[in-house]
Amino acid sequence: MRTEIAKSQGRMVVSGETLSSFLSVKGAYVPEKWDVYFTVRRLCYSTLHQVAQPKRVNCLPGSEALTLKKALVATLQGAYGEQAFGLIMPRTYLLPEQLTTWKAWLVEQRPPPYTLWAVKANVHRGV
Repeated sequence: MRTEIAKSQGRMVVSGETLSSFLSVKGAYVPEKWDVYFTVRRLCYSTLHQVAQPKRVNCLPGSEALTLKKALVATLQGAYGEQAFGLIMPRTYLLPEQLTTWKAWLVEQRPPPYTLWAVKANVHRGV
């Protein structure tokens, strides 16, 4: 696929998928606007019937483990445990599931009262 994109000299477009309302009319819904399409398995099969040469579809099963904020945190915590904090990502807790763990960490570590925490929803944009 990289070869085909490189040969296009900037004419090919890579598009993704979003489930939010912002930029939602793209990807599989407008096949005339893309040449290479990366998607998750649940959208792959519905997209394949719309594809004509020279377009390409790359289905990435399990990619939500890296593309959704909540799943990314769970994936990194599962793989690296406490070592993930600071090395790969800032100290992160999934709420409400890890509220008890977060409270225990606060009691044990006693961070300064002015410590700032970012609250991020599991959506593509915004803090």
